[in-house]
Amino acid sequence: MKNRLAVAIKRLAGNSFLRSVSTLVSAGVAGQAILLAIMPLVTRLYTPADFGVAAVFGALMSTLLMVTSLRYEMAIVLPRSDRQAEILMRLALFLTFVSAAVVLIIVAIWRAPIATMLRVPDLEGLLWALPIALVGAGAYRIFNFWAVRKQAFGLIARTRIWQPLANAAAQLSIGISGSGPLGLIAGQVIGLVVGGKSLSRGARVRTRLDRAEWRRIRSAARQYARFPKFDVPAALIDTLSVQLPNLLLALLFSPAVAGWYMLADRMILTPSSLISQAVGQVVYAKSRDHVLRGSLLTSTAKIAALLGLGVTAVGLVFVPLAPLLFHYIFGSQWENAGLYAAILFFGFAAQFVYSSISLTLPATNGQHLNLVIHVMLLTGKVLALFYGYMQGSALAAVGAFALATFIGNVAAIAIILLHLRRCSTAARALARNGRF
Repeated sequence: MKNRLAVAIKRLAGNSFLRSVSTLVSAGVAGQAILLAIMPLVTRLYTPADFGVAAVFGALMSTLLMVTSLRYEMAIVLPRSDRQAEILMRLALFLTFVSAAVVLIIVAIWRAPIATMLRVPDLEGLLWALPIALVGAGAYRIFNFWAVRKQAFGLIARTRIWQPLANAAAQLSIGISGSGPLGLIAGQVIGLVVGGKSLSRGARVRTRLDRAEWRRIRSAARQYARFPKFDVPAALIDTLSVQLPNLLLALLFSPAVAGWYMLADRMILTPSSLISQAVGQVVYAKSRDHVLRGSLLTSTAKIAALLGLGVTAVGLVFVPLAPLLFHYIFGSQWENAGLYAAILFFGFAAQFVYSSISLTLPATNGQHLNLVIHVMLLTGKVLALFYGYMQGSALAAVGAFALATFIGNVAAIAIILLHLRRCSTAARALARNGRF
């Protein structure tokens, strides 16, 4: 199903595929540059504990977002007719609003126990924003896939700039008033709502929701049931693997520890993820040609080696200077974040290389290995953080987490290369038999 999705997107983009990718990546870089540029101001308006509260909120939102629409939005690009795509869009929007309503009821009844359980008391009053964030983020994802179907890449690119601008404006203006974590969370929510609102202009669905329309929606839900059955579990595991430190560091230690980790994570992973997404999209775009030529293993191994050498060179300069850089750029209270960044760097570097070549798995029918890899990474990270908790040291937890991230992603790279080697062997055998 993911292969069909990728093929559909590439077919829609036609010969302008790489130009469209370049447009989206450029907008993403500009948007993230805005957020990184204001960070020295933001870190002086908010404390590490404020960042920790926002990190926990963001982790809850990101995790719940994986189930709100049951991933039906990913099917929007697949149908041949726009009418069927509109039905899928309606289904995804309906599920998103229902899920947000359920979360609103849970927040209304259990917000205090939830905040207590997570050991973040300041979160109690802020959980009211969670349903709004889910609607904004969910609508953005849904309308984004509709825009991809309609090849409205310019519209998507504009939202990737408007979102961080709205986020930055909210964080700075509210932070000046000394509002604590409210400003950070409000920035997240406002950015999501602005993005969803902007993209919704390109999706005009005017058919009434009568009984016949509901039958079509139920039929579409059954037809694309593979998304909730298979994509939701995989996406949940992937998201938990990313968001786990934000939740557990606050739960096991303190919001300040989670805040230091959040800044270190953001300053390393934001630029590296933009590069890995761009590399991964180009690798994916060219993967079919490499498969046909039997060179996918060789090209992927070369890319992994070059990226590994490049990020190692950066690390040799960055790691010794990280605590000092964070101290002077973000303020003295963020020196621990610099220490965390130094410890985490090579684990994130391995993750960067893996992410850059991971799209070769769906390109070669290796989705099952993708699920195995994410389960492996999640297990290792959980064990690492609990090891640090048993040691009673946040620094030990971060160190163990960095080691687990490094080993897990190196193992994931090896799994990909072994899989591509098997694919190459099978392709050569078929070629010899005249069936490839």
